[in-house]
Amino acid sequence: MLRTAIATFLLAAGSHVSLAAPINLEPGLWTTHLQMQMNGVAAPSGDRVQTRCMTAQDMQNASQFIPQILRNGCAIQSARRSGDTWSWTLSCAQSSSREHEMGEVTFLSPTRYTGILNTVVDLPAGQTEQIKINYDSRRSGVCTP
Repeated sequence: MLRTAIATFLLAAGSHVSLAAPINLEPGLWTTHLQMQMNGVAAPSGDRVQTRCMTAQDMQNASQFIPQILRNGCAIQSARRSGDTWSWTLSCAQSSSREHEMGEVTFLSPTRYTGILNTVVDLPAGQTEQIKINYDSRRSGVCTP
């Protein structure tokens, strides 16, 4: 399930949720540090770092920063904005499990945003797995062609 949670974060979707408003971030190379926990314990894979070139077009819609699982059975239940903080809930019904995700991203400045993803996976036989990902993303330079 950790791979699912990582994929959840790393696959930012460009769907047009009701949060379609421009945000004040500078285009360029962005570096994101992820800290992951499974059931309250640091993930065996350790912290991860992701870099991504983000264009001015990428910055036009905040739903770009709402990670989603890109597979059948997942749907955003709610999405809302409060100032510079955007939050959402996501629910997925898979063949043998059900996932519920709550996430939040806060745009701190034109060069930094932070977020958190909390995922609960209801497994067969009444078991649950909890996955938490904290992330901190900062503009780290210009994109190179």
